[in-house]
Amino acid sequence: MVQKTMRSLLFVPGNSPSMVANAAIYGSDAVVLDLEDSVPLESKDSARILIRHALSCVDYGPARVGVRINSIASGMASDDVREVAAGWPDFVMIPKVESCEQILAVDNMLASGESANSIPAGSTDIIAILETPRGILNAFDIARASNRIVGLAFGAEDFCTSMGIQRSGEGTELLVAKATIVLCSRATNIAAFDTVFVDIDDDTGLLTETKRSRQLGFNGKCAIHPNQVPTINSVFTPDEAEIEYAKTIVEAYEKGLGEGLGAVAVGGMMVDEPVVRRAFKVLGSAGHHLTQDNFRSHACSRSKRKVVLPRVGELEHGAEAGTDRKGDARINITPIPAGQGLEIEVTSKVAVLYGTAIRNTVRRVLEEMGVTDAHVTVTDQAALDFAIAARTEAAVRRATGAGHRGDTVGSPRATLSTSASP
Repeated sequence: MVQKTMRSLLFVPGNSPSMVANAAIYGSDAVVLDLEDSVPLESKDSARILIRHALSCVDYGPARVGVRINSIASGMASDDVREVAAGWPDFVMIPKVESCEQILAVDNMLASGESANSIPAGSTDIIAILETPRGILNAFDIARASNRIVGLAFGAEDFCTSMGIQRSGEGTELLVAKATIVLCSRATNIAAFDTVFVDIDDDTGLLTETKRSRQLGFNGKCAIHPNQVPTINSVFTPDEAEIEYAKTIVEAYEKGLGEGLGAVAVGGMMVDEPVVRRAFKVLGSAGHHLTQDNFRSHACSRSKRKVVLPRVGELEHGAEAGTDRKGDARINITPIPAGQGLEIEVTSKVAVLYGTAIRNTVRRVLEEMGVTDAHVTVTDQAALDFAIAARTEAAVRRATGAGHRGDTVGSPRATLSTSASP
């Protein structure tokens, strides 16, 4: 069976509603909603909530959707997984992996999240990012640590830091680490993804490095800017000449088998089983990158799912969440005396058209979370419904001291939503 894999994995800051919502339009085979490097420490909690809402409400089309959590060493991985597991991501990426024990820890976290949210066991895959000498040296064992592991990825920037070396344009200082990752991935029948190319303005450099990645045996490459996606996809897609040659090899070999031959000649080259296997891989990678056998995708039913909110009771103090950036909303919530109900003020350039819808979203979130008396101000910057709901939930949880969702909260996948997002 030919294994196919993702060519491009586009990282998107998990605290940016507009980027999270629009990530699928750039054509990457996978979207990675990031909770690590791109999210400041003070925004981690609200970014987790935003991602959970996005996983349940945003239609990413055929792209696989994953989440890069924070490292085990950071102490934040458990909060990350507890929150996002309820959104049923296709995979999580674990940064700075150095041991099997770290993989098993996340495996157990995911299992708990799946059980708590009535999600089929083993639904969410794992991609381990290797970024240190210890991680590279343990690559083979890491690749075999869990049945959830579907890929190893390389993180060059942290690797160079840990090695005390400078990253060069030629990349010779990274060859041993990259080759190790590819070898261990091949030996364990999983995918290998190369590191990001950090100079987003150097198209020539990106093309050169991506070609080297494919030549080394990587299945795909990570991207940090939408403009990098077309180049990566193009390099990891065989051209017509490669496809036709692969077809010729397969046809000649199959004809030879019918005649009782174990090897045949094509264009003066002897074709035996290893050559044929490479031809099958070419034909496989030329086609349906998003229906591969070694990844399990739930994207086809991701949109229009109801997000189940935790009940937290009344507010303890005032709090806010969100930003004033375009595509976001700032929610400020303060407690008021019992019996006064919910007071919701909306400031928005589109208030005439969407003011009522914004108020209804905020009111729904508050009521589902058990908040009966509060004054809320919404400063909207053309945020989508899921972002307003997520920012409202984050503000309430900050105001009640509810740091994370409890295990009693149900699955957002369990119930179809009856309301459409604007």
